[in-house]
Amino acid sequence: MRRKLFYGENLFFRLMGRLGDFMCLNILYLLTSLPVVTAGASVSALYDVLYDISRGKEGGCVKRYIRAFKKHFQKATAYWMICLFLAVFLVSGIFGIRFMNGSVRIFFQGISAILFLLWAGMGSFGFILISWNGFSIREAFGSAVLITIGSFPWLVMNLLITCIPALFFITRSRFIAAFGMPLFILFGIPLLGYIKVFVYKQALKKYGLIKEEEENDNGESAHLSDRALDGYGKSI
Repeated sequence: MRRKLFYGENLFFRLMGRLGDFMCLNILYLLTSLPVVTAGASVSALYDVLYDISRGKEGGCVKRYIRAFKKHFQKATAYWMICLFLAVFLVSGIFGIRFMNGSVRIFFQGISAILFLLWAGMGSFGFILISWNGFSIREAFGSAVLITIGSFPWLVMNLLITCIPALFFITRSRFIAAFGMPLFILFGIPLLGYIKVFVYKQALKKYGLIKEEEENDNGESAHLSDRALDGYGKSI
């Protein structure tokens, strides 16, 4: 009886601690994303910490986030600028399609849909590869496109999870509006990110880019060090 009670209390405090970590990460993510230009580094830092949490690392999320933000700032910011440039190009093309007619319009609408999915995959998997695997901008870009094509169902699942907050705006349920929105504002971004971590893991395992937790010489958990692009390219 005592063991069950202790386990219940331990589980409760772990849950509260996890939610506390998510609240801190949520605040840090929003603050570091405010300049917009730094949003890429914020995404990489967030998933760096969430990956550690998914492997059982507890506490110190603020320090780990700041350290990861500084570590990935240069590459992630440059990659983010590329994503923004491509987004502007896609939006401009979509507005141009409005002035087309007939089969030509349908054709370019299909092309735009394909390009949007590739862009979404580049944005989704690219930052993960920079954060978890230390890929360069060129490696992250090319690999993200290939993973998008090869792991398309996981991309769709990722996009569906990303769209969950939209329910707060389109639903007519007062309960969801009254309780769901405040909870999402408190820790929603890291919570959704934590769920998506497991989606990303499944997508990357196919290409040998995710391995079981390894230990370094000091007995501590090591980040992904394998960047075997040759084997990765062959598997794709």
